[in-house]
Amino acid sequence: MAQQPNSGNARRATDIRRLNSASVLRLLLDEGPLARVDIAGKLSLTTGAVTRITAELAERGLIHELEPVATPDAGRRRVPVDIAAGAFLVAGIHIGLELTTFGLVDLRGRLVDGPRTRRHGPISVAQAIEEAKTASTILVDACPPQSRVIGVGVISGGFVLQKPSGPPVNDGWQIVADHNTLGWRSESLARLAPALAPLETFVDNAYRAHSKAEMMFGAARGAKNFIEIFVGSLTGAAFVLDGSIYSGQNAQAPDITHLPVGPDQGLPCHCGRTGCLRSVAGAEALVTRARQEGLDVATVTEISHLARSGDNVARALIRSRTEYLGEAVAILVELLSPEKVVLAGAIHTLDNAVDLVRSVVAQRQEDSSQIDDLVVPTALGEPASANIVAAAAGCLVDFYDHALVHSPRPTETVNDITA
Repeated sequence: MAQQPNSGNARRATDIRRLNSASVLRLLLDEGPLARVDIAGKLSLTTGAVTRITAELAERGLIHELEPVATPDAGRRRVPVDIAAGAFLVAGIHIGLELTTFGLVDLRGRLVDGPRTRRHGPISVAQAIEEAKTASTILVDACPPQSRVIGVGVISGGFVLQKPSGPPVNDGWQIVADHNTLGWRSESLARLAPALAPLETFVDNAYRAHSKAEMMFGAARGAKNFIEIFVGSLTGAAFVLDGSIYSGQNAQAPDITHLPVGPDQGLPCHCGRTGCLRSVAGAEALVTRARQEGLDVATVTEISHLARSGDNVARALIRSRTEYLGEAVAILVELLSPEKVVLAGAIHTLDNAVDLVRSVVAQRQEDSSQIDDLVVPTALGEPASANIVAAAAGCLVDFYDHALVHSPRPTETVNDITA
């Protein structure tokens, strides 16, 4: 009678295979292209093991060989391998206050289609789901014939609670969103999964998504502890502690909008106080102050456009907002002592905005000699493109961790890989 294989040993072998493949791909993302012998040295694997791993990755279309390169010695020339970045694409969709921004992102976090936009103004959750569905259809239709869209990421401001934690949304997550500016209160986003099927769907808060993208492709690569500050119609933050995003209870941390940064006067916040970040630098406060100064505006975007065109009143308002943001950053730096603070979103409305934040933070630092390395701008590009890359980040994280599942051989099923 034939013996049944040890399922525990088979599972461990499968896990090792998956982890080794993920390690090779992550190394190529960070340092590639690399020759196989260099991969083996950096990952402490045998060259034979790396040869087997890269052969499987190449067979699945995940990596490709480049032209051989000469070595300092007289031995054989080395053949570097690199990620086939354009073979697999992710649709990134950002639902904003005034418009939906979307595009296709490759495995290196580069925008290959977009940014595309659909203007709509404030919308309901049902309308947002329809916007995501429309954007997803447009992007799939635009996918180059040599590529494949392997998933879609959707992000928005406010809070996005994922419960229970575990597999992606189309395997059972209950997604609940709160977005004060859009009027969303504990709204279910679970309908996104069937609306965007058969693509695997990832839904997240914009600030957390930006921090994931910065860790993979941007200004926080290699940092274990950093703060992501996002400036837009809403201002928010994400904290990364020891390489993990801190979410707090019910995924509602951090909320920096009530940090005391300004004088105890002026427009009251929803919390009843004055002087907190929201009441002096939030969208509503900024528009109110702009109108008091005689500007005919209805949104922060309009104020930003005026500032970029040289309007002195608009520039003064944006400068004041940036300095208040600097006060918030200074408080967070004192509390958490991060390696980096990454400024993302519409921070570049003023040419010297990052320097303004740095100057405020430096005033509280005993040693401000490293301030340029501490407070840095995003490396994800201008806001529209950065939002798309951020939206795609959750799907890309999952892809790198489970690449063999996402790229089965023609004769292989997902069950063959995960069994």
